[in-house]
Amino acid sequence: MRRYLLLAIALASTALYGGSLDVRQDVVDGQAVSTVNDNFRRLDTNKLDKRQTNALIDDAVDTAVAAYSTGMKNRLINGAFAINQRSTNSATDDVYHVDRWYALTQTSSVTIAVGSLQENGQPTNLRMGQPGTAQRIGVAQIIEDDNSQDLRGSSVTLSARVRCSSSQAIRYAILESTQTPDTVTSDVVNSWTNTTFTAGQFFIAGIVVAGTGSTTPTANTWTSISLTATLSSDVDNIIVFFWTEGTLAQAGTLDIGKAQLEAGDTATAFERRPYGTELVLCQRHYQIYTQPPMRGAVTGGPTCARFGMVLPVVMSYAPTASMVGTLPVYDGAVTSTISSFSASYLSASVVEFDAGTSGLTAGRPCVVYQAGTAALTLSSEL
Repeated sequence: MRRYLLLAIALASTALYGGSLDVRQDVVDGQAVSTVNDNFRRLDTNKLDKRQTNALIDDAVDTAVAAYSTGMKNRLINGAFAINQRSTNSATDDVYHVDRWYALTQTSSVTIAVGSLQENGQPTNLRMGQPGTAQRIGVAQIIEDDNSQDLRGSSVTLSARVRCSSSQAIRYAILESTQTPDTVTSDVVNSWTNTTFTAGQFFIAGIVVAGTGSTTPTANTWTSISLTATLSSDVDNIIVFFWTEGTLAQAGTLDIGKAQLEAGDTATAFERRPYGTELVLCQRHYQIYTQPPMRGAVTGGPTCARFGMVLPVVMSYAPTASMVGTLPVYDGAVTSTISSFSASYLSASVVEFDAGTSGLTAGRPCVVYQAGTAALTLSSEL
């Protein structure tokens, strides 16, 4: 953001005092630049007074802020499927894989991959593969209540790019959970073979179907889709879902990219947030550490007590924790290892654990040092 504010001021000074400014398309959005430039061209700089100058600079800054604020036009997180903290390459039914997205399958697991540079303007995309017997497959995301409830009674539009290895119907839906906020039944399919796409038929009872759509792309050809629906006045969580209407043959693939859900009745250009911003949004729901910066104290046993850390990103709610492998720990004199936790004290912003170990001295500190094979995962997925 600071870079774009400085750019706005640079544009102002350029117009006021002469000179030129090289603004490349990959540095700043052309529309914002042209708007700022047009404002300055309208004025005779020899006749500018202080009030006019300040007004122009204010307008330039406002334009830059509007164009580059990292907001949430796209209510879907990781809509470009670029972030895969789990490094997942397969998923079973109703299991998360690429960040914020989970698989829904009719009978068995699917392969998961992040595609790279499959078409211009789309650096990454999701690829789901069918390794076994033909089945129906899909992918879904649940949007947190804080990013859903403000859209009650409003029109929303889902858009994406889709591709399939065969020419067959690809369906998509905007669904609502109206029960307890952020307490959602993630497996929304009641009967994969039911062709009536309503609650209690194809979808589970209790879900609200705001809208469904379908397209049949040419095999191996990227196709744009969009669907507009009006949400109810009771929506707590929005769910979006893409799936194959018929079975996908063995070795078949389904690709999804540029997935976006936005307010309004028109699909607009995909909002590509900075990678770091998108990663932080993902870490609100899932975090993984191979060398977590955990600190505690050695007590009798010996035990590393209240062995924990402050989370760099506050999670959506108190996470569940799991660890695979071994954490190396050090008390200032002796090293040891931890392979499991005996107790946990978890909140959305701080995690602490008790862990049995050996060889350490009571009363000393207990810290993780930079080695080991453990993976500590924290999940507050919906």
